[in-house]
Amino acid sequence: MHTAEEKQKLTRIYVGGLAPNVGEDELKARFASFGKVQEVKIILQKFDAQDKLCRGFAFISLIAVESEIERCISTLHRCIWKSRPLIVALAKPDFRDRFKILTD
Repeated sequence: MHTAEEKQKLTRIYVGGLAPNVGEDELKARFASFGKVQEVKIILQKFDAQDKLCRGFAFISLIAVESEIERCISTLHRCIWKSRPLIVALAKPDFRDRFKILTD
């Protein structure tokens, strides 16, 4: 449980080890118990104009208090989902975000 003083924040989470056919709705449902899923970005590999498969990882933008983010990572990291062990961690800052910090 979180305390009243804890504030919700937007956190970007890296999820690796995904099955090639995983869908956005499945990921939203998987992470919804830890906070409000604002965005799911599955990294796709294109084979042709119609065939697109997950490259095995995604980024989840989750609005939650710090304790729920920690619980999310500790609960889901290394758990087996769709016959594969997940890798769940805080995402590293996007290159554009790091560049902006350096140039400001």
